[in-house]
Amino acid sequence: MGPLGAAVVTEPIAAPDDLGLDPDRTERLTWSREMRRCEANVSYLAAEYLRVKSKSTIGFPTLRWNPVQQRIHEAVEAQRRRLGKIRQVWGKTRQVGSTTYWRARSFHQTAFQNHRNAFFANYDEPNSYEVFDIDKTFFEHLPRPLKPSMASGTMAKGRMIFRGRNSKCVVGHARNLNVGASQMHHFVHLTEVARWEYASEIQASLFPSISDATDRTGQNFSTVVIEGTSRYGGWWFKEFAEAAQRGDMPDWEFHFVPAWLHGDYAVPLPRGFTLTAEEKDQHRRLGVPLGHLAWRRLRRREYRANPAFFGQEYPLSWEESWVLPAGTLRVFDDAVIEYLEPAVHPGRRASATSTGFVYELGGRIEVWHEPAPGVFYDMGVDVSAGRTPDAAWTVAVVVRRDTLEQVAQYRAQIDPTAPELLDAMYWLGMNYNVAQINVDITGGWGLALQSELQRRSYPTLWRWRRRDDARERVSTRQGFVYSRQDKAALITNAAGLVARHQVVIHSETLLDELRTFFNIGVDEWAPMAGAHDDVVNAWMLALLAARDERDEWIRPPTQEVVVEPPPAHAVHDVEAELMPPDRGFVVQPWGFR
Repeated sequence: MGPLGAAVVTEPIAAPDDLGLDPDRTERLTWSREMRRCEANVSYLAAEYLRVKSKSTIGFPTLRWNPVQQRIHEAVEAQRRRLGKIRQVWGKTRQVGSTTYWRARSFHQTAFQNHRNAFFANYDEPNSYEVFDIDKTFFEHLPRPLKPSMASGTMAKGRMIFRGRNSKCVVGHARNLNVGASQMHHFVHLTEVARWEYASEIQASLFPSISDATDRTGQNFSTVVIEGTSRYGGWWFKEFAEAAQRGDMPDWEFHFVPAWLHGDYAVPLPRGFTLTAEEKDQHRRLGVPLGHLAWRRLRRREYRANPAFFGQEYPLSWEESWVLPAGTLRVFDDAVIEYLEPAVHPGRRASATSTGFVYELGGRIEVWHEPAPGVFYDMGVDVSAGRTPDAAWTVAVVVRRDTLEQVAQYRAQIDPTAPELLDAMYWLGMNYNVAQINVDITGGWGLALQSELQRRSYPTLWRWRRRDDARERVSTRQGFVYSRQDKAALITNAAGLVARHQVVIHSETLLDELRTFFNIGVDEWAPMAGAHDDVVNAWMLALLAARDERDEWIRPPTQEVVVEPPPAHAVHDVEAELMPPDRGFVVQPWGFR
């Protein structure tokens, strides 16, 4: 049996009559030989028996490595021969076949090898299952003699169990923070990791479960691959890849697939084609083929509605794939910052208790205004898994509902299930006249707090509203989840209130985060590299809760109209009476805020 990926030389099968064998036995011997070849050589298995839907042709061909997949395969085999295991990070362009290649290797390791556990995860559940359909397609279209036996019901939406091999593949997703931690894995494939919101937490949970098996002969070795397209905000993926690139992790290799390496991303040069100054630089500095440069011109036109993403989807180099897109905008510009900045000043440090605030040095709550009798308050809470100095922050921001002024802020790196945190949030809300609390429960970190508030019968928890309903009907669902639609509503609400000068903030940390909060493309938002958005998120959650409960029309303070008598010997101005009245001096019974 040859090493994995190496060519296997076999003798031709003689005719049945020459060997004195019956046709059935000859067929069994033929398929037995094919099984051995498939077990030994993933390239042979893919080229002969693994069928995929082709992007470039209509049909259902077998999987023959394209130039990108061949480059990946050569790098994988070289590392396996050198280290006896595979540990690789791949930055890539969109739709080059990288994920398909790794699904083929995973299928080979489980369907054609014994005693293997494989694990695959994408950034969310629907996309994980969609990619896993590749594996199911591989299995369903294998010739019957090559199909591994499966127990009834073992091919489900999220798993394939090959009973005859004692091997299986399980699928997870990055929204589950304990994904993959329940069993040991020999093959791990993580894709689109730049989109993973909790990548560092998943690393801590998943990596200890990975096998460290090594074998330079090509049989019993472990594999871990992390791949993805660059995406602004995916800093864990960037930092992990560059650590491998620098050699900080000796077992890990970093590779990058530029867009021009994929043969499908090229067109014949049109008549009269000439290079721009930028294209000349790319051709000279990076060696980009002319056919790809012509393809980029055509493809870029399809991104007119969202040009910011073209450079990240089809990068020419790793460094350029992380450049802030030209279409990226600050959500809160300099004019907004100048309007908000004069009110920023330190508050008093305190802790919240059942008897009120206790002011003390080192208190985690910063108080600018104590609760006023008869006033409603709203509180947003952004919960993170902050157990270490490098972790994200858990933040709560309290605003006064009628004026939208920030009155208090909690900020700490703390376990989301810590009793100290649960008590602090409960008493902070209670002290502010039983403030309405809007907890971010995306990813599960806020569920402990939400459940504890419900257990304590906290009376005013924010409830989700249908933003696409004419009446914005209120649901029984409590807690905020960052869906694309609701996140857009959250941010546009805050941006609109700020643009109309209807908010007041006092936190310097909040002001700093507003400076570095970006709108990327159409519906993506993220902080600048190295910056945070925990306080911004909590503040926006409080503003959304206030907006949902706050009357749109607020009666202004009672104004006394004083009519001054005309001065003595006044001259009657006839022309003035013919002018339309100045509406600014008309006292309206209601004012819009």
